[in-house]
Formats: sequence, C-alpha cells, structure tokens
Amino acid sequence: MKLSRLGEFGLIETIRKKFSRIIPVSPAGIGDDSAVLSISPLSKVLATTDLLLEGVHFDLSYTDFYSLGWKAAAVNISDIAAMGGVSRSCLIGLGIPSGISVEHIHEFYRGLSAGLRSQKTVLAGGDTSLSKGRLVISVTILGEAGRSSLLKRSGARSGDTLFVTGTLGDSAAGL
Repeated sequence: MKLSRLGEFGLIETIRKKFSRIIPVSPAGIGDDSAVLSISPLSKVLATTDLLLEGVHFDLSYTDFYSLGWKAAAVNISDIAAMGGVSRSCLIGLGIPSGISVEHIHEFYRGLSAGLRSQKTVLAGGDTSLSKGRLVISVTILGEAGRSSLLKRSGARSGDTLFVTGTLGDSAAGL
C-alpha cells in the first residue's frame, strides 16, 4: 500500500496501535501535539537528536528498513549512555518520499521498536511529512542521569581510558 493512500493520520494511527501496549500512562502520547513527560527531581534531563539522511548517512540499496530503524535508535541511545545517562523516551520525525511503501515504514518502526526496547526506551511521539526528495529521519532521545553519574566530554583528562563498542568506521559501512 502506498503511503499517499493511507495518509499521514492513517499512518500515525497504525503506529499508535503498534505501540499502544508499551506507552506508559501519560496525559498525552503518540498523536498529540506534545508528549508530556515526568522526570525525577533528583536527576538531570538529557536530550540528544540526530538526523539520518538518505544518501548521506545510509543508502537504501544497501540498508534494509528494519536495520535503519535499529540504527536510528542506537545512534541516539549511545549519546545518552556516553554521558552516563539512561534513555527514557524517543521522539521521531520522518520526511517520507511518496514512493516508499507503508510496509517499508512499518519495517522501519519494527527495527526502531526493537532498538528502543533493548534499552527500555519508549516512543513518546513525533511527526511525519511528505518529502519531495529522499528519506529524512530525525530522532530525539530524552534521558536522565543522576547528578553524580553525569559525564561530560569536558571532564576527560589525559590518561583517562576510553572505550569503543564495535569497530571504528562501521557507521560508514551502510554507504
């Protein structure tokens, strides 16, 4: 089925149904103008956002939609973890070309969901729009860190040990 046939609000409704069992009780959630989040007063709020652009960050001739969804979650969750935080909520914006099928978008959200679930992070909302060009993905992750566990790049000192997961340069493999 083509996205143009389903429409933006039809797509949002299909996504809401897929995530309805994992959304915590909240005054507003998927489909509302804003997500309402409760954050502990004893911790710091962390927010990170990344754009993934077709032809720049990924190539659909080499990348399947499930893996792309997983990557969209992982690149942001890792930013929160790098600061000593725990991911809590995700907001996502998609600019979708008319030629991409609803099934492809569902596969993307299946991968995104798996990536988010792996870190107990929930999808709290987002936005979709028609893209006249290529696929555009914008992901924002909100997390928290205790006051004493917050890590900043400015805190690094000569002699500190740095850790890397995976192989350096793997992100370019999708191109």
